[in-house]
Amino acid sequence: MVVDVDICGLNVGDNHPVRLMGVLNLSHESFYKGSVVREDSLIDAASAMVEEGATVLDIGGRSTWPLAEPISKEIERERLLPAIDALAGNVDAVLSVDTVFADIADQCLDRGADIVNDVSGLMTDENMVDVVANHECPAVVMASRNYRVTCLGWMQLWIPWRQSLSCVKGRVLIRID
Repeated sequence: MVVDVDICGLNVGDNHPVRLMGVLNLSHESFYKGSVVREDSLIDAASAMVEEGATVLDIGGRSTWPLAEPISKEIERERLLPAIDALAGNVDAVLSVDTVFADIADQCLDRGADIVNDVSGLMTDENMVDVVANHECPAVVMASRNYRVTCLGWMQLWIPWRQSLSCVKGRVLIRID
């Protein structure tokens, strides 16, 4: 079976080149401070990633590090919306918004984002599936075990476990259904 998929105008699959995703981290709470992009350097950082071969830019406003200082949903929104406004139409790349909140994703998609990247596997916000469907956009769905998010911060229950590829596939397929 040959894989050949069009994702927002990018051909992906067996007969196409590898696609690179650049990550624009707007979260000051991140454990690796060197990854954080300041607002005043967003366009330059995005342009540099595109020049280096990125065809997708993933923009995130909340740290997924379990020990990160919690932020409100509103702070995440205040970080993401201006970033999408600044990047949409100004960089030659598909824009991916990294959020678990449907209303934020909806606003970002309305402003020019192309893809939703939901690290909770569409489990945090019951309206996320509808937002993705209504916009007819691709979604990045992560397989996650014991993952919960509140609007006040992240809570991850890390339990040592081993998961086979089939188990990961099963979790993703359950979320897709």
